[in-house]
Amino acid sequence: MSISPEALEGAGIALESQLAEYLAALYLNVGAEDRPAILDAARRRLPLSERSLFAVALAPLDPVQAFLFQRDCDPDDTATILRALAPHLGRLRPEHIAGMLDMI
Repeated sequence: MSISPEALEGAGIALESQLAEYLAALYLNVGAEDRPAILDAARRRLPLSERSLFAVALAPLDPVQAFLFQRDCDPDDTATILRALAPHLGRLRPEHIAGMLDMI
């Protein structure tokens, strides 16, 4: 039996999405001081795209917005990302903003 490339790609996307959801749950359940280290380790060790990592970074701000970024936003479109983040920027420390922008 042969598996089509499309089926493999679909399975990979589903796996990445599920892995990102688990990482977001972990990310939300640790202190803010540990979150940068979690993202750094995830970036180095997990098969996640920058889009998924960026969605995880947004999870503490607004889970719905993180979902939309993961599904609909191109991480290369900095203007769209910054417009969406604007209402939340006042709640973030500068190092958090810099860390998220580094992921773009």
